[in-house]
Amino acid sequence: EQIWKYRFFYRDLNDLLTRNRVLEIHFKQIMAHKVHTATKLCEGLVSTGAMRATTDELRALATNMTVIASYWLSFEYACDPRGKVESGRIGRGVYQVMAMVSPFLLDESRGLLEKLSREYV
Repeated sequence: EQIWKYRFFYRDLNDLLTRNRVLEIHFKQIMAHKVHTATKLCEGLVSTGAMRATTDELRALATNMTVIASYWLSFEYACDPRGKVESGRIGRGVYQVMAMVSPFLLDESRGLLEKLSREYV
């Protein structure tokens, strides 16, 4: 929801970061925080038995979750630069993140995520 709220920023992220050093420094910290948060979320799922993944897989998954979540609107824009900007676009990004997590989830957790992810397609 926050990414949609600040979509102007995320859509032109690289351009904005090259023009503003202070913004570049702060956004680097934000990205590190996102990766850390995604890692902790996944570690929590592993510790409760809802997910199975190695440390390396968790690290890669958290990074990929952050990349997709942060750059999804740029991808959508590149695919349809003249298309109408709508909130459903970010929902498709949320779905992609969920699809990445799904193979690591076990039993009920996987079924619950698949049910939840249908709301974002």
